Amino acid sequence: MQDFLSEQQKEVLEANRAFYSAFEKLSLAKMKECWEHSPDVVCIHPQQPALTGFEAIMDSWVGIFASTSYMEIDVQDPVIMAGMDLAVVHCVESMMAVAGGQTNRGQIRATNVFRKIDDSWKMILHHAGP
Repeated sequence: MQDFLSEQQKEVLEANRAFYSAFEKLSLAKMKECWEHSPDVVCIHPQQPALTGFEAIMDSWVGIFASTSYMEIDVQDPVIMAGMDLAVVHCVESMMAVAGGQTNRGQIRATNVFRKIDDSWKMILHHAGP
């Protein structure tokens, strides 16, 4: 982690934390708060085709949350690049999930892109894969 973060980087890191908190809590309401409500947003879950548009992406989270009974995510090594109204966070997700009575563990690389809208950072892209 970078030793000295700008205010902007801290805000982006907090938006990233909110996303992973919603993911861990399996909370669709919180997940909706993290994303820009736009037809242009994109989400690529591991080994899945790209989803475009807020509604399609939220439908995917409904499915993930419905099939998962417990989730822990440890975000490691975040690298934050922030500009005026766009920011990128690249990190490693160390995950433990219980789904269908089975516990699965693994590490996934993720790239999260945020756009500043008014005074908050909203996710416009989440790309996760091996």
